[in-house]
Amino acid sequence: MKEIIIGIDPDSDKHGVAFYINGCLDSLESWCLMDFVEYFNSAFSIGVDVNDIEVHIENVCEKKQTFTKKWVKNQKANQGVARCVGKCQQSQIELERVFEFYNVPVVQHKISKNWKDSKTGKVNLEKNTGWTGNSNEDTRSAAWFGYLGVQMNKRKQKNSYSH
Repeated sequence: MKEIIIGIDPDSDKHGVAFYINGCLDSLESWCLMDFVEYFNSAFSIGVDVNDIEVHIENVCEKKQTFTKKWVKNQKANQGVARCVGKCQQSQIELERVFEFYNVPVVQHKISKNWKDSKTGKVNLEKNTGWTGNSNEDTRSAAWFGYLGVQMNKRKQKNSYSH
Protein backbone atom coordinates (compact mmCIF):
# COMPACT_ATOMS: atom_id res chain seq x y z
CA MET A 1 0.00 0.00 0.00
CA LYS A 2 1.19 3.53 -0.73
CA GLU A 3 2.30 5.24 2.46
CA ILE A 4 1.13 8.69 1.38
CA ILE A 5 -2.12 9.24 -0.50
CA ILE A 6 -2.84 12.85 -1.43
CA GLY A 7 -6.45 13.63 -2.29
CA ILE A 8 -7.08 16.82 -4.27
CA ASP A 9 -10.07 18.91 -5.24
CA PRO A 10 -8.64 21.31 -7.86
CA ASP A 11 -9.76 24.92 -7.61
CA SER A 12 -8.81 28.13 -9.37
CA ASP A 13 -7.45 29.69 -6.17
CA LYS A 14 -6.71 27.25 -3.35
CA HIS A 15 -6.96 23.51 -3.87
CA GLY A 16 -8.54 21.27 -1.26
CA VAL A 17 -5.83 18.82 -0.16
CA ALA A 18 -6.10 15.75 2.07
CA PHE A 19 -3.13 13.74 3.30
CA TYR A 20 -3.61 10.09 4.19
CA ILE A 21 -0.59 8.56 5.90
CA ASN A 22 -0.57 4.76 6.03
CA GLY A 23 -4.31 4.73 5.27
CA CYS A 24 -5.33 7.28 7.94
CA LEU A 25 -6.48 10.82 7.25
CA ASP A 26 -3.71 12.98 8.71
CA SER A 27 -4.53 16.52 7.60
CA LEU A 28 -6.80 18.70 5.47
CA GLU A 29 -5.26 21.73 3.81
CA SER A 30 -5.92 24.51 1.31
CA TRP A 31 -2.90 24.88 -0.98
CA CYS A 32 -1.85 26.88 -4.00
CA LEU A 33 0.29 25.37 -6.76
CA MET A 34 3.61 26.43 -5.25
CA ASP A 35 2.78 24.70 -1.96
CA PHE A 36 2.98 21.39 -3.84
CA VAL A 37 6.39 22.30 -5.27
CA GLU A 38 7.65 23.17 -1.79
CA TYR A 39 6.15 19.98 -0.35
CA PHE A 40 7.78 17.68 -2.91
CA ASN A 41 11.13 19.47 -2.72
CA SER A 42 11.08 19.13 1.06
CA ALA A 43 9.79 15.53 1.13
CA PHE A 44 12.30 14.26 -1.41
CA SER A 45 15.19 16.13 0.25
CA ILE A 46 14.56 14.19 3.49
CA GLY A 47 14.42 10.86 1.69
CA VAL A 48 10.72 10.23 1.03
CA ASP A 49 10.53 7.75 -1.84
CA VAL A 50 8.39 8.84 -4.79
CA ASN A 51 7.13 5.24 -4.93
CA ASP A 52 5.42 5.80 -1.57
CA ILE A 53 3.25 8.68 -2.85
CA GLU A 54 0.13 8.62 -5.00
CA VAL A 55 -2.21 11.47 -5.89
CA HIS A 56 -5.97 10.99 -6.30
CA ILE A 57 -7.60 13.98 -7.97
CA GLU A 58 -11.06 15.03 -9.05
CA ASN A 59 -10.99 15.06 -12.84
CA VAL A 60 -12.69 18.37 -13.60
CA CYS A 61 -11.18 18.18 -17.10
CA GLU A 62 -13.50 15.28 -17.97
CA LYS A 63 -16.35 17.75 -18.51
CA LYS A 64 -16.10 19.00 -22.08
CA GLN A 65 -19.49 20.68 -22.32
CA THR A 66 -20.56 23.83 -20.52
CA PHE A 67 -21.90 23.25 -17.06
CA THR A 68 -25.44 24.39 -16.52
CA LYS A 69 -26.69 25.42 -13.11
CA LYS A 70 -30.37 25.59 -12.28
CA TRP A 71 -29.90 28.90 -10.50
CA VAL A 72 -28.16 30.57 -13.48
CA LYS A 73 -30.83 32.77 -15.08
CA ASN A 74 -29.08 34.34 -18.07
CA GLN A 75 -26.30 33.88 -20.59
CA LYS A 76 -23.93 36.33 -18.90
CA ALA A 77 -24.16 34.44 -15.62
CA ASN A 78 -23.75 31.13 -17.45
CA GLN A 79 -20.58 32.44 -19.10
CA GLY A 80 -19.26 33.34 -15.64
CA VAL A 81 -19.85 29.78 -14.46
CA ALA A 82 -18.11 28.46 -17.59
CA ARG A 83 -15.09 30.72 -16.93
CA CYS A 84 -14.84 29.45 -13.35
CA VAL A 85 -14.96 25.85 -14.54
CA GLY A 86 -12.29 26.60 -17.14
CA LYS A 87 -10.03 28.05 -14.43
CA CYS A 88 -10.46 24.89 -12.36
CA GLN A 89 -9.66 22.75 -15.39
CA GLN A 90 -6.48 24.75 -16.06
CA SER A 91 -5.55 24.39 -12.39
CA GLN A 92 -5.86 20.62 -12.67
CA ILE A 93 -3.63 20.65 -15.76
CA GLU A 94 -0.97 22.70 -13.94
CA LEU A 95 -1.11 20.43 -10.88
CA GLU A 96 -0.69 17.35 -13.03
CA ARG A 97 2.34 18.95 -14.70
CA VAL A 98 3.93 19.37 -11.28
CA PHE A 99 3.20 15.74 -10.38
CA GLU A 100 4.61 14.58 -13.70
CA PHE A 101 7.78 16.63 -13.09
CA TYR A 102 8.27 14.84 -9.75
CA ASN A 103 7.22 11.43 -11.20
CA VAL A 104 4.33 11.18 -8.74
CA PRO A 105 1.56 8.93 -10.06
CA VAL A 106 -1.90 10.45 -10.47
CA VAL A 107 -5.25 8.68 -10.44
CA GLN A 108 -8.17 10.72 -11.79
CA HIS A 109 -11.67 10.24 -10.36
CA LYS A 110 -15.06 11.27 -11.67
CA ILE A 111 -16.50 14.50 -10.34
CA SER A 112 -18.37 13.82 -7.13
CA LYS A 113 -20.48 15.68 -4.60
CA ASN A 114 -19.72 13.11 -1.87
CA TRP A 115 -18.83 14.78 1.41
CA LYS A 116 -19.26 18.34 0.04
CA ASP A 117 -22.49 19.17 1.86
CA SER A 118 -21.74 21.01 5.10
CA LYS A 119 -23.97 18.83 7.31
CA THR A 120 -24.07 15.33 5.82
CA GLY A 121 -20.60 15.72 4.32
CA LYS A 122 -19.05 16.41 7.70
CA VAL A 123 -20.89 13.45 9.23
CA ASN A 124 -19.76 11.11 6.43
CA LEU A 125 -16.19 12.38 6.67
CA GLU A 126 -16.09 11.64 10.40
CA LYS A 127 -17.83 8.27 10.05
CA ASN A 128 -15.49 7.03 7.29
CA THR A 129 -12.19 8.56 8.37
CA GLY A 130 -12.52 9.50 12.03
CA TRP A 131 -11.70 13.12 11.16
CA THR A 132 -13.22 15.54 13.70
CA GLY A 133 -11.16 18.63 12.85
CA ASN A 134 -12.09 21.61 10.72
CA SER A 135 -13.11 21.10 7.10
CA ASN A 136 -14.78 22.96 4.28
CA GLU A 137 -16.38 21.90 1.01
CA ASP A 138 -13.05 21.74 -0.84
CA THR A 139 -11.10 19.89 1.85
CA ARG A 140 -13.94 17.40 2.37
CA SER A 141 -13.98 16.80 -1.37
CA ALA A 142 -10.21 16.24 -1.32
CA ALA A 143 -10.71 13.84 1.60
CA TRP A 144 -13.22 11.90 -0.51
CA PHE A 145 -10.75 11.42 -3.38
CA GLY A 146 -7.99 10.45 -0.96
CA TYR A 147 -10.39 8.02 0.70
CA LEU A 148 -11.07 6.43 -2.70
CA GLY A 149 -7.31 6.10 -3.16
CA VAL A 150 -6.89 4.41 0.21
CA GLN A 151 -9.71 1.98 -0.61
CA MET A 152 -8.20 1.21 -4.04
CA ASN A 153 -4.81 0.52 -2.46
CA LYS A 154 -6.36 -1.75 0.18
CA ARG A 155 -8.07 -3.77 -2.57
CA LYS A 156 -4.79 -4.04 -4.52
CA GLN A 157 -2.96 -5.17 -1.40
CA LYS A 158 -5.66 -7.72 -0.54
CA ASN A 159 -5.63 -9.08 -4.10
CA SER A 160 -1.82 -9.40 -4.09
CA TYR A 161 -2.01 -11.50 -0.89
CA SER A 162 -4.65 -13.81 -2.34
CA HIS A 163 -2.45 -14.83 -5.27
